[in-house]
Amino acid sequence: MIRIFAQWQNQVILTDDDAHHLVRVLRVQVGEMIELLISETVYEGRVVSLHPLVIERGQAIISNHELPFLLTLIYPLAKGERLDWVVQKATELGVHELIACESERTIVHWELASVSNKMLRYQRMIKEATLQSKREKMMIMTRYLPLYDAFKLPFDRRYLASEHHLHQAKHLLDIPPILQGERIAIAVGPEGGFSPNEVTQAGLQGYEPISLGKSILRTETAVTVALGILSQKGGQPR
Repeated sequence: MIRIFAQWQNQVILTDDDAHHLVRVLRVQVGEMIELLISETVYEGRVVSLHPLVIERGQAIISNHELPFLLTLIYPLAKGERLDWVVQKATELGVHELIACESERTIVHWELASVSNKMLRYQRMIKEATLQSKREKMMIMTRYLPLYDAFKLPFDRRYLASEHHLHQAKHLLDIPPILQGERIAIAVGPEGGFSPNEVTQAGLQGYEPISLGKSILRTETAVTVALGILSQKGGQPR
């Protein structure tokens, strides 16, 4: 069933872009049932009219596709389409927040004046991935920080995926179960990985080195593997 973002102001309100997409691209029909995502709650919706577009809101639907803990991805910028891929997959895999960072080995550097426009572009991407994956909450992506500042943010548990610890570190599969409501951070390096100094600084801030396997993974592959494992580790009550 089609799901779309909406607002409720005594009637269902869509943005012009969403209304156009619903009518012209998805070609909904009068009487068709859709899902309305309003303030992180899903409702039944029925198309009453197309010109003008009128949608009737029905009862709330029980829908929960969110992780039972708050997962933050700390990620130095990747070049080309790799960052696009990471944003999409992080959204699909339930990440609460993606913090874009600048590190010693990042090739891409954003000018501060351009950050707002870049974040708007990624918000559109996150919105699409949220609907596709049937999530109820949009992933947050609003911060662009120096990596060392990101390491200092408070979390209940912190993990660092680094090739420096490929053969000595605990595998991510072997970490203790994640409890409901815990705040978890996973830092994954850019092309070329984290520098030795960054690994040291992460350790000083409580980041535990973890392994994702025996192979050296591309940055976007490492993100997908790490988030896929973590998404299956949570849910136990405190």
